[in-house]
Amino acid sequence: MKPSLIEAVVVLLISCTVPAVPTPSLGSMKEKEKHAPRSSIYKGEVVAYEGSKLIVKDSNGQRIELHLGADTLIQGRPGARFRPGDLIEADVTPEGQAKSIRPMR
Repeated sequence: MKPSLIEAVVVLLISCTVPAVPTPSLGSMKEKEKHAPRSSIYKGEVVAYEGSKLIVKDSNGQRIELHLGADTLIQGRPGARFRPGDLIEADVTPEGQAKSIRPMR
């Protein structure tokens, strides 16, 4: 008796091996989310630049204090400080740490 096409396909599929591919578990994904804080984009006018912080007023008149660190990327102003009245856009963590700041055009 000849094997049917379905039987042949089943035998072929059973004999094939598929390598295991590691996938992240939900637990490890949640752990990464804890260590990589989400950020927000703030746009506004510089009110003051005080050492390691920049005070910005947004379009609603609310003042936001941005903390600048050694890893803060300041774009478009090499070697120059922001001055009151400059319009900026900043990528900021929920803790207020500025990840990057760039002048608005």
